Amino acid sequence: MDIHALFTIAQESGGILYIMPLILLLVLWVSFERFLFINRMVHQGEQIATALDSAADLKPSTLAPIAEASPNTVYLAITIGSGLQSTLRG
Repeated sequence: MDIHALFTIAQESGGILYIMPLILLLVLWVSFERFLFINRMVHQGEQIATALDSAADLKPSTLAPIAEASPNTVYLAITIGSGLQSTLRG
């Protein structure tokens, strides 16, 4: 099968065979980026879990430095600011 036959098949397909490699590259790029993101989040989660294990108590004053140390700890910061304080008080 030569290159001319491949171009003929691609033209007879209505042009979708020209777009499919671009779609494949896009899917591979997104998959790779998501893998890196999840890997980074797991690593940061392990660091936070280790810091929480070594914390003496779960008071907001103890948790605030842990939340500030990692830039993506929005949920920990929200927990410190709202629900955790009421849970610790009563």
